[in-house]
Amino acid sequence: DLGESVAAIAQLRDAEQTSKGTVIALQFAAAFALFVREADFQSPDESVPGLSRLRQLAAIAGNAHSLAGLHFAVARLEGCRGYCIDAHRHLEIARRFADRGTDVGLRCTLDVVEASLESVAGNLDRARKLAESCLERAQSAALSKYVVASTANLAIFATYTGDAVRARRCLDEVLNLTGELSHFRLGALDTKAQVCLLTEDRNGCKDLLSQCAETIATQNLPARSWYDLAHQLTRCSYFEQLEDWERIVAIADDADPELARRQFRAIRTSLLCAKARALGRLGQHAQADAALAGAVRTCPRGAVDPLIVLEASKGLCLSVRGERAIG
Repeated sequence: DLGESVAAIAQLRDAEQTSKGTVIALQFAAAFALFVREADFQSPDESVPGLSRLRQLAAIAGNAHSLAGLHFAVARLEGCRGYCIDAHRHLEIARRFADRGTDVGLRCTLDVVEASLESVAGNLDRARKLAESCLERAQSAALSKYVVASTANLAIFATYTGDAVRARRCLDEVLNLTGELSHFRLGALDTKAQVCLLTEDRNGCKDLLSQCAETIATQNLPARSWYDLAHQLTRCSYFEQLEDWERIVAIADDADPELARRQFRAIRTSLLCAKARALGRLGQHAQADAALAGAVRTCPRGAVDPLIVLEASKGLCLSVRGERAIG
């Protein structure tokens, strides 16, 4: 959480090795902690061995907590890669198991992940209610990490619905609570930059983008984080307002290989669309069509947010080359 994931993974690998030969519950806990952290930076193929071991241990343990953890781990992977339907299915199973136990932290985790999924799927009212219930649960249990996460989600939903005042209030609270929790801090700074774009405060956005870059630079990670890659969309939106089309193309090209490797399909779809719009503005219509074709192939089923971006980008690219009626 401090942004020292390289050190965390090394320690978790040691812990996972040390746990072998102990009780199954402890083996699962160690394997789960390692898998969740490693999978944040792995391709789907690279995460298969860890997931296989997790499944094996969960089957042997056979208890509700382990099975909830297994299905949560799968749901989180599927959600990051934009497979909303599959992620929802695993989350529902995880929640049924979690409801049998008393682990408040796990239930909060499920709320946070499901709220993000509902947001991508376009169900903002459901997402907001999940974030509010998570916040209440986390405050009652004094789980500050989940207070931060749920408040950050509420800020995102306020931004989506155009409520800049509430979004800023939530984000200021998050930034006061995050301290050195760099992943949460990066997410909050990025959302605050989006609020500045919403209110046409370009100078404020520029300052926040600089703070995001500084936060990313302090992290020691095996690969670029999901938060970093998602932040590139905000950067593209900023440069779109400045009409700096070449910069947008450069940002998209820089992030695309890692997005493809990790199969972060929702982010990749939106970033390819940003590239296509920029290319269209530059008059490079064949290249814009190629970027849009890549976005069409990438766009995940059940993810409403990137689909809206894709359709809007198609319309703009057609319009700027003179096909206004179709656009």
